[in-house]
Amino acid sequence: MDYTLLGNTGIKVSVAGLGCGGPSLVGLKQDKSGRLSIDLVRQAIELGVNFFDTAESYGTEHVVGQAIAEVPRDRLVVSTKKTFPLSDNGNPEKEIRRSLEQSLKQLRTDYIDIYHVHGVGPKDYGYAKERFMPVFKKLV
Repeated sequence: MDYTLLGNTGIKVSVAGLGCGGPSLVGLKQDKSGRLSIDLVRQAIELGVNFFDTAESYGTEHVVGQAIAEVPRDRLVVSTKKTFPLSDNGNPEKEIRRSLEQSLKQLRTDYIDIYHVHGVGPKDYGYAKERFMPVFKKLV
């Protein structure tokens, strides 16, 4: 497997990552138990993949968490996302914190390498910058 730096972050990622959403939801659509999905993530790790992208809206964080539970965490780069729009626009800090804590629990880890806002359109960039960025910075 070849690796590269992710932009100017200093994070070393495999040039092939595993997206855990999409039409098959990393295989969950075919195997509701998640066994095949867990095996798929583990096989990717065996092949040298270290970058895994999931999101709360995919419903695959628990599968990724089960699959990576036995792997030294510093060997992996985990990316997940908070779904937008928020259900509680009046208190984004509370909702983002709750979502982040749930993602950590599902992923069975104590940190997430890359945390995004998922589905923000151009008309909402200002809102996301003003309301989300302070929360994200605080949570780092």
